Amino acid sequence: MAGQHHARDLQQALESRLPYEALSGPLRQRVSLQAYKLHSVHFAALRYHSYQRLPKFLRVSMTEQSYYEVLIAYLQENLQLYPYLHIRKIAQYTKETPLSYYTTMISELLKAERSYDTLPNFTAVDVLNIIGIGRNQYLELTKEVRSKLRWHINRRFVKNYLPSEMLPSVTLPPFWGVFAVDMPAEAIKRVNLSNEEAALHRQLLKLSAENESHNSGSGGCHFACEFPREPLHALYRKGLVCATFSVGPEDQITVPPLERFVMNRTSDDPTEVMLYKVLSTIDNRTSLSLLAQLLMLDELDVCAAAQVYIRLGLAQLKTVHIPEEILNFTERVHETWRDVVEERMSEASAVSLTGSAPCTFTEAGASEADAGTKDTCPNNGSHPPRRIALLYDASLTGFLMMTNLSADPTFKQHAVTLFELGKLSEEMIGSFIEKLEQVDIKTEHDLGDEAVKYISSVLSLREVLKALRRVVGPDKESGVDMLKVESMNELEPTTRYSVLGRNYWAYFVTSPVSYAPLIDVALNGVYGSTVSLMPSPWMTLYLYNKMGTGPPSLLLPVGARLAAWPPLLQDTEKSVAKLRLQPFTMDAEITYVEAASSIILLNEMTVMAPLFVQRVEDVPLERDMEGRFLVESTKYTSLDVVVPFTASDTEAVALFCAAVKQHSHANSVHFVSADVVDEMVGLRRFLDLFHLAVEAMHLKDSLGCFTFHVSLHEVVKEEGGGKETAPTPTPTVTHVDPTKGRGFKKEMSRCYSLADAHITDLGFGIPLTHPDCCSVMVRHLEDLLGETRSECHNNAMRDLANDFGLFLGSHSPLTSSAREKMALQSTAVVGPSTQMHIRRLGEGGNGGAPFPSAMIFFDGAHLAVMDDWNPLVELWPV
Repeated sequence: MAGQHHARDLQQALESRLPYEALSGPLRQRVSLQAYKLHSVHFAALRYHSYQRLPKFLRVSMTEQSYYEVLIAYLQENLQLYPYLHIRKIAQYTKETPLSYYTTMISELLKAERSYDTLPNFTAVDVLNIIGIGRNQYLELTKEVRSKLRWHINRRFVKNYLPSEMLPSVTLPPFWGVFAVDMPAEAIKRVNLSNEEAALHRQLLKLSAENESHNSGSGGCHFACEFPREPLHALYRKGLVCATFSVGPEDQITVPPLERFVMNRTSDDPTEVMLYKVLSTIDNRTSLSLLAQLLMLDELDVCAAAQVYIRLGLAQLKTVHIPEEILNFTERVHETWRDVVEERMSEASAVSLTGSAPCTFTEAGASEADAGTKDTCPNNGSHPPRRIALLYDASLTGFLMMTNLSADPTFKQHAVTLFELGKLSEEMIGSFIEKLEQVDIKTEHDLGDEAVKYISSVLSLREVLKALRRVVGPDKESGVDMLKVESMNELEPTTRYSVLGRNYWAYFVTSPVSYAPLIDVALNGVYGSTVSLMPSPWMTLYLYNKMGTGPPSLLLPVGARLAAWPPLLQDTEKSVAKLRLQPFTMDAEITYVEAASSIILLNEMTVMAPLFVQRVEDVPLERDMEGRFLVESTKYTSLDVVVPFTASDTEAVALFCAAVKQHSHANSVHFVSADVVDEMVGLRRFLDLFHLAVEAMHLKDSLGCFTFHVSLHEVVKEEGGGKETAPTPTPTVTHVDPTKGRGFKKEMSRCYSLADAHITDLGFGIPLTHPDCCSVMVRHLEDLLGETRSECHNNAMRDLANDFGLFLGSHSPLTSSAREKMALQSTAVVGPSTQMHIRRLGEGGNGGAPFPSAMIFFDGAHLAVMDDWNPLVELWPV
């Protein structure tokens, strides 16, 4: 504990930039002056701070050259990105270029026999872009170098197997500043320069020396388009020329689908955390300056992050930047660049015709560390037209990646973008829908249940996106952005609400989500699960309590052990009780068991988590053919039916029939009640229960669905009479279809009576895994978003959240004050972690829902809390 306390004190001192003399006495006893200085340098290096941003006590004790030497060595040792922000200083003092930096890094990994997975994501992307070494190439290199005899004697030869030049695909934009790296003569000889390349290198060195003498060592700026194109690119790929550019605070960034992103590993490095945070919130309608304010980050750091994205090919500037020197003196452009420059100028002219002047480029030769201090473009306004946000969680991206739905590589790019970037903006939604339109649903029936679930989710997502894009918002603009719940939850609460409120007017949440968005229902237009209304067994019990009816249910706390089930959950003389077991964990598998043989399983399950038990079926018993034994009736069947809150009676019955057809593999089904063959009459009990639930929770204007567990009794009516006979499906032979199978295709019609129906679960949002239910919801979306119904929905959700909060406060350890603070939390934590951007909320993976501290029993009409029970004795007579 003492060590953790001092580590926390040291971290606070580094963040506060305190000199050694200002440290507390106990901390000075544990950390020497030299060690503290080294900690301070490493702290600054991991954040890519320039020498000018160091604390004063450090600048007094070390020179600029020594700092950059330590910075490059420490970053390389920790497998961090090349410090492009300080490329001029790094090249001047250490001669380390991106090419030499990454070849040395990879050679050290190979010599140390370390896995490729140790490279952080952004570093792996840069390595792949520059020298073309990805996972497969690294494995091939490992195999090749280890096969050499020298591997066991001296491993310094490894670097000879690495590329000596950047990839041919690496090119220079025409308006980036360039400068030559003054390498030793031996290094220049090894790269075999042509006469033209050598002359250009000498020319650039001479120009750099002249500019440094005229500008007091600040370095001059010469643009790539001023020199012969091919020789310049050759020098750049050989590491003898480096490039710089600047990004201003008023610039706007566009992020296309991620093409060459490497999904390797993430870490808690401060720069990587910031890169993910900015990447998940950046958009082409928000300036970097405003984004820095929303994220509560330093403007310099946000501009530096944008510069990294552009370097890695993950983003691009929204506006064409043309240097003033080139704009005013076009004769400076070398003839080999004229076509490219004219094309860029045409793009700038097209932008100016749309109403905004082309942005001029600031001094590109200035230090990139100062890029955030320069104004480049006028502000486009602080409040863009608001769109609709569709919030999803990481499970949806898993569906997209695991199903191999499309051979088109751009389909995977969209999936990777949704996972890593945590966002897909309206500008990319159109192309994403086009890829979803190409998904072949003919293969769905040849796949297993899990694969069908994945495909159903993807197809439902397509229809939801198309429907949401048709909705025109209050700002007279349509459009939808997809946002990842985990990425939004990691933002600071103030930032989260600022970003959402500024850019969106309605928020739809896919269902189910593993962990609800940390947004409060006070935010208008939220259609789906929130941390205040997270579906859980608590919500189901609350529904039963409001309706005054429901299946007998029992909520058991962790560690509860039973000797027998209560009488209401036990078998009867005429039926077998089937129980639904739902552990209090996210993504829990629902288990259906017989009451008589499940008590041991129950006691095992409650060791790990609370358990919600519902009596959902009473399977009737009948004599077997010989009349000797009682067996479960063969005429009985059960299934789940999912119905949205907004469904009409006709739509609810249609969903019921579709579910029964799929379950029974019949072509048509009919329902009877009191000898009347009519769906509305036969399913009246189901419809009455549906209406009661909607009215009890005031959900007629909200988005979500109920899950009904229904029990059916199959019947067959004799012609001319009402006598019930044994069920016998009536096959009808139809035509032979040789393309869909061999033999005859049989059409069957079945007739059922409704034995029982219970609501076993409810969910808010759009249930992508249930395509039939989702299609009904889609038809109601535009009407739901009308002004009147939206206001009714907002009021109903606020009332429901307040009432549900009181219910939890009286039946669980979660107090009202603690619950109100849940929406003002962040899932971002300090400390090592894998996949920080998909970190989950809630201890034990329960999604933030409170664990029960007492046993709660619902007898079908009333709720009772048993907080004084003795686990060593039976609670009820058997």
